[in-house]
Amino acid sequence: MALLVVLLFGGLFSLADAVQSHDFTQRGLLAAERSTSDARLGAMRASAAVRESLVDTAAFDAALADAAAAESSDGSGVRTWDLSVGELRAFAQAGFSDRVAAIESDDALDDSTRARQTQSAAQQFARALSVIEEVRPRGLFEAFAAEERRAAPQFVTALIDFDLPALLAVSARALIQAPMRLWEVAPWMTSLVLLIVFATGSFAATALCRMSALDLARGQKLSAREGAWYAADRATRCLLLPIAPIGLVLVLLFVPALYGVLLALPMGDIIAAVLFPIALVFALLASVVLIVSFSAMLLYPAAAAVEDADLPDAITRSASFVIARPLLWLGVLSTSLVTLAMGGILVSLLLQVTEVLTLIAASVVMGDSIVENAASSRLGSVETLSSTQGMSAQILSGWLALFRTLLSAYLFSLLAELSTRAYFYMRARVDGEEVATVAQSA
Repeated sequence: MALLVVLLFGGLFSLADAVQSHDFTQRGLLAAERSTSDARLGAMRASAAVRESLVDTAAFDAALADAAAAESSDGSGVRTWDLSVGELRAFAQAGFSDRVAAIESDDALDDSTRARQTQSAAQQFARALSVIEEVRPRGLFEAFAAEERRAAPQFVTALIDFDLPALLAVSARALIQAPMRLWEVAPWMTSLVLLIVFATGSFAATALCRMSALDLARGQKLSAREGAWYAADRATRCLLLPIAPIGLVLVLLFVPALYGVLLALPMGDIIAAVLFPIALVFALLASVVLIVSFSAMLLYPAAAAVEDADLPDAITRSASFVIARPLLWLGVLSTSLVTLAMGGILVSLLLQVTEVLTLIAASVVMGDSIVENAASSRLGSVETLSSTQGMSAQILSGWLALFRTLLSAYLFSLLAELSTRAYFYMRARVDGEEVATVAQSA
Protein backbone atom coordinates (compact mmCIF):
# COMPACT_ATOMS: atom_id res chain seq x y z
CA MET A 1 0.00 0.00 0.00
CA ALA A 2 2.83 2.39 0.87
CA LEU A 3 4.35 1.62 -2.53
CA LEU A 4 1.13 2.59 -4.30
CA VAL A 5 1.01 5.85 -2.34
CA VAL A 6 4.60 6.71 -3.27
CA LEU A 7 3.92 5.96 -6.94
CA LEU A 8 0.74 8.06 -6.80
CA PHE A 9 2.57 11.00 -5.24
CA GLY A 10 5.37 10.78 -7.81
CA GLY A 11 2.92 10.65 -10.70
CA LEU A 12 0.86 13.49 -9.24
CA PHE A 13 3.89 15.75 -8.83
CA SER A 14 5.07 14.96 -12.37
CA LEU A 15 1.61 15.68 -13.78
CA ALA A 16 1.38 18.96 -11.86
CA ASP A 17 4.79 20.03 -13.19
CA ALA A 18 3.82 19.00 -16.73
CA VAL A 19 0.77 21.28 -16.83
CA GLN A 20 2.73 24.27 -15.51
CA SER A 21 5.57 26.28 -17.02
CA HIS A 22 7.93 26.93 -14.13
CA ASP A 23 11.71 26.84 -14.45
CA PHE A 24 13.79 26.38 -11.31
CA THR A 25 17.47 25.52 -11.05
CA GLN A 26 19.49 23.09 -8.96
CA ARG A 27 19.50 25.68 -6.18
CA GLY A 28 15.96 24.66 -5.28
CA LEU A 29 12.57 26.18 -4.73
CA LEU A 30 13.65 29.00 -2.41
CA ALA A 31 15.96 30.46 -5.05
CA ALA A 32 14.49 32.82 -7.63
CA GLU A 33 12.86 31.25 -10.65
CA ARG A 34 15.17 31.33 -13.64
CA SER A 35 14.68 34.23 -16.02
CA THR A 36 14.11 33.70 -19.73
CA SER A 37 17.57 35.00 -20.61
CA ASP A 38 19.27 32.73 -18.06
CA ALA A 39 17.27 29.76 -19.27
CA ARG A 40 18.22 30.56 -22.84
CA LEU A 41 21.90 30.71 -21.89
CA GLY A 42 21.55 27.33 -20.20
CA ALA A 43 19.95 25.86 -23.31
CA MET A 44 22.79 27.24 -25.43
CA ARG A 45 25.32 25.65 -23.04
CA ALA A 46 23.57 22.30 -23.39
CA SER A 47 23.49 22.58 -27.18
CA ALA A 48 27.20 23.46 -27.26
CA ALA A 49 28.06 20.48 -25.04
CA VAL A 50 26.09 18.14 -27.28
CA ARG A 51 27.71 19.57 -30.41
CA GLU A 52 31.18 18.91 -28.97
CA SER A 53 30.29 15.27 -28.43
CA LEU A 54 29.16 14.72 -32.03
CA VAL A 55 31.27 13.36 -34.88
CA ASP A 56 29.00 14.85 -37.55
CA THR A 57 26.98 17.92 -36.54
CA ALA A 58 24.94 18.16 -39.75
CA ALA A 59 21.83 16.41 -38.39
CA PHE A 60 22.02 18.37 -35.14
CA ASP A 61 22.31 21.71 -36.94
CA ALA A 62 19.44 20.71 -39.22
CA ALA A 63 17.24 19.94 -36.22
CA LEU A 64 18.05 23.34 -34.72
CA ALA A 65 17.25 25.01 -38.04
CA ASP A 66 13.93 23.15 -38.31
CA ALA A 67 13.01 24.25 -34.79
CA ALA A 68 13.83 27.87 -35.63
CA ALA A 69 11.80 27.64 -38.85
CA ALA A 70 8.81 26.22 -36.98
CA GLU A 71 8.96 29.13 -34.54
CA SER A 72 9.02 31.63 -37.38
CA SER A 73 6.10 30.02 -39.20
CA ASP A 74 3.73 29.81 -36.22
CA GLY A 75 4.67 33.25 -34.88
CA SER A 76 5.14 31.91 -31.36
CA GLY A 77 8.38 33.82 -30.79
CA VAL A 78 11.70 32.49 -29.63
CA ARG A 79 11.53 29.43 -27.46
CA THR A 80 13.89 28.97 -24.55
CA TRP A 81 14.81 25.46 -25.66
CA ASP A 82 15.11 24.86 -29.41
CA LEU A 83 15.30 21.11 -28.76
CA SER A 84 13.83 19.28 -25.80
CA VAL A 85 16.00 17.72 -23.11
CA GLY A 86 15.14 14.28 -24.46
CA GLU A 87 16.19 15.26 -27.98
CA LEU A 88 19.49 16.65 -26.73
CA ARG A 89 20.20 13.44 -24.84
CA ALA A 90 19.31 11.39 -27.91
CA PHE A 91 21.75 13.38 -30.06
CA ALA A 92 24.47 12.96 -27.43
CA GLN A 93 23.80 9.21 -27.32
CA ALA A 94 23.94 8.99 -31.10
CA GLY A 95 27.21 10.94 -31.15
CA PHE A 96 28.77 8.58 -28.61
CA SER A 97 27.63 5.54 -30.59
CA ASP A 98 29.15 7.01 -33.77
CA ARG A 99 32.45 7.64 -32.00
CA VAL A 100 32.57 4.11 -30.61
CA ALA A 101 31.73 2.65 -34.01
CA ALA A 102 34.49 4.71 -35.66
CA ILE A 103 37.01 3.60 -33.04
CA GLU A 104 36.05 -0.05 -33.36
CA SER A 105 36.29 0.04 -37.16
CA ASP A 106 39.75 1.64 -37.19
CA ASP A 107 42.10 -1.31 -37.70
CA ALA A 108 45.17 0.91 -37.29
CA LEU A 109 44.54 1.27 -33.55
CA ASP A 110 45.96 -1.16 -31.04
CA ASP A 111 43.90 -2.37 -28.09
CA SER A 112 45.29 0.11 -25.55
CA THR A 113 44.74 3.08 -27.87
CA ARG A 114 41.25 1.88 -28.73
CA ALA A 115 40.38 1.51 -25.04
CA ARG A 116 41.81 4.96 -24.26
CA GLN A 117 39.84 6.64 -27.06
CA THR A 118 36.67 4.81 -26.08
CA GLN A 119 37.06 5.98 -22.51
CA SER A 120 37.67 9.54 -23.72
CA ALA A 121 34.50 9.40 -25.83
CA ALA A 122 32.55 8.09 -22.84
CA GLN A 123 33.84 10.90 -20.65
CA GLN A 124 32.88 13.48 -23.27
CA PHE A 125 29.42 11.97 -23.50
CA ALA A 126 29.13 12.01 -19.70
CA ARG A 127 30.10 15.70 -19.68
CA ALA A 128 27.36 16.47 -22.20
CA LEU A 129 24.82 14.63 -20.05
CA SER A 130 26.09 16.46 -16.97
CA VAL A 131 25.61 19.87 -18.60
CA ILE A 132 22.11 18.91 -19.77
CA GLU A 133 21.22 17.74 -16.26
CA GLU A 134 22.64 20.92 -14.73
CA VAL A 135 20.74 23.38 -16.90
CA ARG A 136 17.52 21.48 -17.60
CA PRO A 137 14.32 23.14 -16.35
CA ARG A 138 12.93 21.83 -13.09
CA GLY A 139 9.26 22.02 -12.26
CA LEU A 140 7.74 23.54 -9.15
CA PHE A 141 7.10 20.31 -7.26
CA GLU A 142 10.39 18.75 -8.34
CA ALA A 143 12.19 21.76 -6.86
CA PHE A 144 10.07 21.47 -3.70
CA ALA A 145 10.94 17.78 -3.30
CA ALA A 146 14.64 18.56 -3.78
CA GLU A 147 14.41 21.27 -1.12
CA GLU A 148 12.89 18.85 1.39
CA ARG A 149 15.47 16.15 0.61
CA ARG A 150 18.30 18.59 1.26
CA ALA A 151 16.80 19.61 4.59
CA ALA A 152 16.78 16.09 6.10
CA PRO A 153 20.56 15.57 6.52
CA GLN A 154 21.01 19.22 7.55
CA PHE A 155 18.39 18.74 10.28
CA VAL A 156 20.14 15.65 11.64
CA THR A 157 23.57 17.32 11.51
CA ALA A 158 22.32 20.37 13.41
CA LEU A 159 20.68 18.13 16.00
CA ILE A 160 23.83 16.06 16.54
CA ASP A 161 25.90 19.24 16.89
CA PHE A 162 23.32 20.73 19.30
CA ASP A 163 23.25 23.79 17.04
CA LEU A 164 19.89 25.30 17.97
CA PRO A 165 20.01 28.27 15.53
CA ALA A 166 20.84 25.95 12.62
CA LEU A 167 18.16 23.50 13.74
CA LEU A 168 15.51 26.21 13.82
CA ALA A 169 16.69 27.60 10.47
CA VAL A 170 16.49 24.20 8.76
CA SER A 171 13.09 23.45 10.30
CA ALA A 172 11.73 26.85 9.26
CA ARG A 173 13.03 26.41 5.73
CA ALA A 174 11.59 22.92 5.28
CA LEU A 175 8.29 23.30 7.14
CA ILE A 176 7.40 26.96 6.60
CA GLN A 177 9.41 28.73 3.90
CA ALA A 178 9.31 25.99 1.25
CA PRO A 179 5.53 25.32 1.57
CA MET A 180 4.84 29.07 1.61
CA ARG A 181 6.96 29.51 -1.50
CA LEU A 182 5.04 26.67 -3.13
CA TRP A 183 1.79 28.46 -2.33
CA GLU A 184 3.14 31.81 -3.49
CA VAL A 185 4.15 30.53 -6.93
CA ALA A 186 1.04 28.44 -7.71
CA PRO A 187 -1.70 28.78 -5.06
CA TRP A 188 -4.49 26.92 -6.85
CA MET A 189 -2.37 24.04 -8.11
CA THR A 190 -0.67 23.76 -4.72
CA SER A 191 -4.04 23.63 -2.96
CA LEU A 192 -5.33 20.92 -5.29
CA VAL A 193 -2.19 18.79 -5.08
CA LEU A 194 -1.91 19.11 -1.30
CA LEU A 195 -5.57 18.17 -0.82
CA ILE A 196 -5.03 15.01 -2.87
CA VAL A 197 -1.76 14.24 -1.08
CA PHE A 198 -3.25 14.75 2.39
CA ALA A 199 -6.40 12.76 1.63
CA THR A 200 -4.73 9.75 0.00
CA GLY A 201 -1.85 9.83 2.47
CA SER A 202 -4.31 9.83 5.38
CA PHE A 203 -6.23 6.90 3.89
CA ALA A 204 -3.09 4.79 3.49
CA ALA A 205 -1.69 5.88 6.86
CA THR A 206 -4.88 4.80 8.65
CA ALA A 207 -4.63 1.34 7.12
CA LEU A 208 -0.95 1.04 8.06
CA CYS A 209 -1.61 2.39 11.57
CA ARG A 210 -4.32 -0.24 12.10
CA MET A 211 -1.87 -2.96 11.10
CA SER A 212 0.80 -1.51 13.38
CA ALA A 213 -1.56 -1.01 16.34
CA LEU A 214 -2.81 -4.59 16.35
CA ASP A 215 0.74 -5.85 16.00
CA LEU A 216 2.03 -3.75 18.91
CA ALA A 217 -0.94 -4.36 21.21
CA ARG A 218 -1.88 -7.98 20.55
CA GLY A 219 0.77 -9.40 18.27
CA GLN A 220 -1.95 -9.79 15.64
CA LYS A 221 -0.73 -9.59 12.07
CA LEU A 222 -3.01 -7.98 9.52
CA SER A 223 -2.33 -8.36 5.84
CA ALA A 224 -2.11 -5.32 3.60
CA ARG A 225 -5.43 -6.32 2.09
CA GLU A 226 -7.14 -6.44 5.50
CA GLY A 227 -5.66 -3.07 6.42
CA ALA A 228 -6.87 -1.60 3.15
CA TRP A 229 -10.39 -2.98 3.70
CA TYR A 230 -10.42 -1.48 7.19
CA ALA A 231 -9.65 1.96 5.76
CA ALA A 232 -12.03 1.47 2.82
CA ASP A 233 -14.95 0.77 5.18
CA ARG A 234 -14.18 4.14 6.79
CA ALA A 235 -13.12 5.93 3.64
CA THR A 236 -14.91 9.21 4.33
CA ARG A 237 -13.35 9.81 7.74
CA CYS A 238 -9.92 8.61 6.54
CA LEU A 239 -9.90 10.98 3.59
CA LEU A 240 -11.21 13.96 5.57
CA LEU A 241 -8.97 13.61 8.65
CA PRO A 242 -6.38 16.20 7.53
CA ILE A 243 -8.86 18.28 5.52
CA ALA A 244 -11.58 18.89 8.13
CA PRO A 245 -9.40 21.13 10.36
CA ILE A 246 -8.54 23.22 7.32
CA GLY A 247 -12.25 23.62 6.61
CA LEU A 248 -12.83 24.74 10.20
CA VAL A 249 -10.08 27.34 9.86
CA LEU A 250 -11.71 28.68 6.69
CA VAL A 251 -15.07 28.91 8.46
CA LEU A 252 -13.53 30.87 11.32
CA LEU A 253 -11.82 33.20 8.86
CA PHE A 254 -15.19 34.03 7.29
CA VAL A 255 -15.81 36.70 9.96
CA PRO A 256 -12.50 38.54 9.32
CA ALA A 257 -13.35 38.33 5.62
CA LEU A 258 -16.66 40.09 6.31
CA TYR A 259 -14.67 42.71 8.18
CA GLY A 260 -12.85 43.44 4.94
CA VAL A 261 -16.17 43.76 3.12
CA LEU A 262 -17.34 46.35 5.67
CA LEU A 263 -14.30 48.49 4.91
CA ALA A 264 -15.43 48.75 1.29
CA LEU A 265 -18.90 50.06 2.18
CA PRO A 266 -19.78 53.74 2.70
CA MET A 267 -19.34 54.57 6.39
CA GLY A 268 -18.35 50.95 6.80
CA ASP A 269 -14.97 51.84 8.22
CA ILE A 270 -16.66 53.16 11.38
CA ILE A 271 -18.69 49.96 11.81
CA ALA A 272 -15.58 47.91 11.07
CA ALA A 273 -13.59 49.79 13.69
CA VAL A 274 -16.27 49.09 16.31
CA LEU A 275 -16.46 45.39 15.38
CA PHE A 276 -12.71 44.94 15.03
CA PRO A 277 -12.36 42.95 18.32
CA ILE A 278 -14.83 40.37 16.99
CA ALA A 279 -12.77 39.87 13.84
CA LEU A 280 -9.64 39.69 15.96
CA VAL A 281 -11.13 36.99 18.20
CA PHE A 282 -12.17 34.83 15.24
CA ALA A 283 -8.75 35.27 13.64
CA LEU A 284 -7.14 34.25 16.93
CA LEU A 285 -9.34 31.16 17.11
CA ALA A 286 -8.43 30.28 13.54
CA SER A 287 -4.73 30.62 14.38
CA VAL A 288 -5.05 28.37 17.43
CA VAL A 289 -6.99 25.74 15.48
CA LEU A 290 -4.45 25.86 12.66
CA ILE A 291 -1.42 25.50 14.94
CA VAL A 292 -2.92 22.76 17.12
CA SER A 293 -4.34 20.78 14.21
CA PHE A 294 -1.08 21.00 12.27
CA SER A 295 0.90 19.94 15.35
CA ALA A 296 -1.41 16.99 16.03
CA MET A 297 -1.70 15.85 12.42
CA LEU A 298 0.71 12.97 13.01
CA LEU A 299 -1.77 11.49 15.52
CA TYR A 300 -4.90 11.66 13.34
CA PRO A 301 -4.58 8.33 11.47
CA ALA A 302 -3.42 6.55 14.63
CA ALA A 303 -6.44 7.82 16.58
CA ALA A 304 -8.78 6.61 13.86
CA ALA A 305 -7.03 3.23 13.74
CA VAL A 306 -6.53 2.58 17.47
CA GLU A 307 -9.88 3.87 18.76
CA ASP A 308 -11.91 3.16 15.62
CA ALA A 309 -13.00 6.75 16.19
CA ASP A 310 -15.19 8.77 13.88
CA LEU A 311 -13.94 11.98 12.29
CA PRO A 312 -14.66 14.53 15.09
CA ASP A 313 -13.53 12.14 17.84
CA ALA A 314 -10.22 11.30 16.14
CA ILE A 315 -9.39 14.98 15.65
CA THR A 316 -10.45 16.13 19.13
CA ARG A 317 -8.65 13.25 20.89
CA SER A 318 -5.43 14.00 19.03
CA ALA A 319 -5.71 17.73 19.69
CA SER A 320 -6.49 17.14 23.39
CA PHE A 321 -3.21 15.25 23.82
CA VAL A 322 -1.28 18.15 22.31
CA ILE A 323 -3.07 20.73 24.45
CA ALA A 324 -2.81 18.69 27.67
CA ARG A 325 0.93 18.00 27.43
CA PRO A 326 2.42 20.40 24.86
CA LEU A 327 6.05 20.07 25.99
CA LEU A 328 5.82 16.29 26.09
CA TRP A 329 4.30 16.27 22.63
CA LEU A 330 7.06 18.52 21.29
CA GLY A 331 9.58 16.00 22.59
CA VAL A 332 7.71 13.07 21.04
CA LEU A 333 7.28 14.92 17.75
CA SER A 334 10.96 15.90 17.63
CA THR A 335 12.00 12.32 18.35
CA SER A 336 9.72 11.03 15.60
CA LEU A 337 11.04 13.54 13.06
CA VAL A 338 14.65 12.74 13.98
CA THR A 339 13.94 9.02 13.64
CA LEU A 340 12.33 9.58 10.25
CA ALA A 341 15.24 11.76 9.09
CA MET A 342 17.79 9.22 10.31
CA GLY A 343 15.84 6.52 8.52
CA GLY A 344 15.98 8.57 5.33
CA ILE A 345 19.73 9.04 5.66
CA LEU A 346 20.30 5.33 6.32
CA VAL A 347 18.07 4.45 3.38
CA SER A 348 20.02 6.84 1.15
CA LEU A 349 23.31 5.31 2.33
CA LEU A 350 21.94 1.84 1.70
CA LEU A 351 20.94 2.88 -1.80
CA GLN A 352 24.40 4.25 -2.59
CA VAL A 353 26.09 1.08 -1.30
CA THR A 354 23.65 -0.99 -3.35
CA GLU A 355 24.50 0.96 -6.50
CA VAL A 356 28.24 0.46 -5.96
CA LEU A 357 27.84 -3.26 -5.23
CA THR A 358 25.61 -3.65 -8.28
CA LEU A 359 28.23 -1.97 -10.47
CA ILE A 360 30.97 -4.18 -9.08
CA ALA A 361 28.90 -7.33 -9.50
CA ALA A 362 27.89 -6.30 -13.02
CA SER A 363 31.51 -5.61 -13.94
CA VAL A 364 32.34 -9.28 -13.34
CA VAL A 365 30.08 -10.23 -16.24
CA MET A 366 30.05 -7.05 -18.34
CA GLY A 367 33.66 -5.97 -17.95
CA ASP A 368 35.32 -3.09 -16.20
CA SER A 369 33.87 -0.60 -18.69
CA ILE A 370 30.58 -0.49 -16.81
CA VAL A 371 32.41 0.93 -13.80
CA GLU A 372 34.72 3.21 -15.75
CA ASN A 373 31.92 4.69 -17.82
CA ALA A 374 29.46 5.25 -14.97
CA ALA A 375 29.63 9.02 -14.59
CA SER A 376 29.81 10.11 -10.96
CA SER A 377 29.28 6.45 -9.93
CA ARG A 378 25.60 6.63 -10.91
CA LEU A 379 24.22 3.62 -12.69
CA GLY A 380 21.88 5.85 -14.65
CA SER A 381 24.87 7.11 -16.67
CA VAL A 382 25.97 3.72 -17.97
CA GLU A 383 24.04 4.39 -21.15
CA THR A 384 27.51 5.25 -22.51
CA LEU A 385 27.79 1.52 -23.18
CA SER A 386 26.64 0.03 -26.43
CA SER A 387 24.91 -3.05 -27.79
CA THR A 388 23.87 -5.70 -25.25
CA GLN A 389 26.02 -4.13 -22.53
CA GLY A 390 24.07 -0.90 -22.79
CA MET A 391 20.78 -2.80 -22.70
CA SER A 392 21.91 -4.73 -19.63
CA ALA A 393 23.00 -1.52 -17.94
CA GLN A 394 19.61 0.08 -18.61
CA ILE A 395 17.83 -2.93 -17.09
CA LEU A 396 20.02 -2.67 -14.00
CA SER A 397 19.25 1.04 -13.82
CA GLY A 398 15.54 0.26 -13.95
CA TRP A 399 15.83 -2.24 -11.11
CA LEU A 400 17.65 0.33 -8.98
CA ALA A 401 14.92 2.90 -9.71
CA LEU A 402 12.34 0.39 -8.49
CA PHE A 403 14.47 -0.30 -5.42
CA ARG A 404 14.62 3.45 -4.71
CA THR A 405 10.83 3.60 -4.88
CA LEU A 406 10.53 0.67 -2.47
CA LEU A 407 12.81 2.43 -0.02
CA SER A 408 10.63 5.55 -0.22
CA ALA A 409 7.63 3.35 0.52
CA TYR A 410 9.48 2.03 3.56
CA LEU A 411 9.85 5.60 4.86
CA PHE A 412 6.10 6.12 4.53
CA SER A 413 5.49 2.90 6.46
CA LEU A 414 7.97 4.07 9.09
CA LEU A 415 5.99 7.31 9.45
CA ALA A 416 2.80 5.31 10.10
CA GLU A 417 4.65 3.18 12.67
CA LEU A 418 5.93 6.29 14.44
CA SER A 419 2.42 7.76 14.42
CA THR A 420 1.03 4.67 16.13
CA ARG A 421 3.76 4.53 18.76
CA ALA A 422 3.42 8.26 19.45
CA TYR A 423 -0.34 7.89 19.96
CA PHE A 424 0.08 4.96 22.34
CA TYR A 425 2.69 6.86 24.35
CA MET A 426 0.67 10.08 24.57
CA ARG A 427 -2.48 8.17 25.53
CA ALA A 428 -0.63 6.34 28.28
CA ARG A 429 0.83 9.56 29.68
CA VAL A 430 -2.35 11.66 29.42
CA ASP A 431 -5.20 9.16 29.90
CA GLY A 432 -3.33 6.33 31.62
CA GLU A 433 -4.67 3.70 29.18
CA GLU A 434 -2.64 0.58 28.49
CA VAL A 435 -1.19 -0.16 25.09
CA ALA A 436 -3.19 -3.37 24.83
CA THR A 437 -6.50 -1.53 24.54
CA VAL A 438 -7.29 -1.32 20.85
CA ALA A 439 -10.89 -0.91 19.75
CA GLN A 440 -12.50 -3.78 17.88
CA SER A 441 -13.55 -2.90 14.35
CA ALA A 442 -17.25 -2.56 13.93
